[in-house]
Amino acid sequence: MVRRWLEIHSYPAPILFLVMGACAILFAWSSYNLARLAIANYEFLRQFGWLAVMEGGLWQALEIAAYGLLALIFYLGFKACEHELVHRWSQWRAGGR
Repeated sequence: MVRRWLEIHSYPAPILFLVMGACAILFAWSSYNLARLAIANYEFLRQFGWLAVMEGGLWQALEIAAYGLLALIFYLGFKACEHELVHRWSQWRAGGR
């Protein structure tokens, strides 16, 4: 069932374009200010050590890593849709369809 959803070559181009746009927006949302937050968390953990861990600094570092993975997933979704749309366009341009 999941594999069928991931076969993007079977979707119409307008749907792929909308999914690509949604992935771009979600990538921007999930990665907004992520680097600055990660650096601040690192400095917090480095400066306060065990006290920072007890106050949730390690949990926050894991949340930042999860947001990073989420941003990566959205970016890969964007690139997959982009690749498929460019492939279709180049085939259409060459007269392949």
